[in-house]
Amino acid sequence: VLASAALTVCSLLVAGPVLAAETAGWPTYGNDPGGARYSAASQVTPANVGQLAIAWEHHSRDLGADFRDRKLAAYEATPVLADGRLYLSTPFNRILSIDAATGRELWHFDARPDPSLRYAGVTSRGVALWHDGAAKAGDVCAIRVFAGTIDGRLLALDAADGKPCDSFAEHGTLALSNGMRPSGRGQYQVTSPPTIYRDLVITGSGIGDNRAAALEYGTVRAYDARSGKLAWSFDPLPRGPDTGAANVWAPISLDP
Repeated sequence: VLASAALTVCSLLVAGPVLAAETAGWPTYGNDPGGARYSAASQVTPANVGQLAIAWEHHSRDLGADFRDRKLAAYEATPVLADGRLYLSTPFNRILSIDAATGRELWHFDARPDPSLRYAGVTSRGVALWHDGAAKAGDVCAIRVFAGTIDGRLLALDAADGKPCDSFAEHGTLALSNGMRPSGRGQYQVTSPPTIYRDLVITGSGIGDNRAAALEYGTVRAYDARSGKLAWSFDPLPRGPDTGAANVWAPISLDP
């Protein structure tokens, strides 16, 4: 259910020190590389959870009014939090940065997938952050936001302002369907965030199943986070005339 495409943040109405947004963090979809989704934060307890109150709400207003398949849309994003900023995505691939303390939108980038296509799914579970260890503070794309799209692209955006990172692939965009035997536009997608290992960005894909015996390949690939150059690939199934799918569509767990 798309609901209102709103992000709601609660705070505790209790006395005592409050953890500042700048000192908190949730750096990946699952918080740690393995995806445990565990937080050691201890301010909210069974004794005071009933005192939670809304601190702010942010409405993306991205309801896909012109999308043919807007009724399939599901708001499933888990924001990532770093340096006092939240980064997230909408089902229609609008990428946003939000001030974690106030809910003020800092920037947004609209990936503009074709609204006329028949998509296998219409959702985005979030984005990934990569810190360039060789960059200096203030450098363009020193921190990059990586996001997949429902039409099969991988985007690299500057976390500071949301502009595409020109040095990555084709001016910040990598077409993932190339070489994957696409058989229908909108049926090869990226609906989950990629994962990061050192200077690699690793992504799977979502595929519209049950259409044919021979479908798109479910290849998992790793790319250089700076250039977009392919580093390695892995096929869950041997490639053949009647194989495909077996794809890694969900968020990836990583053992460093």
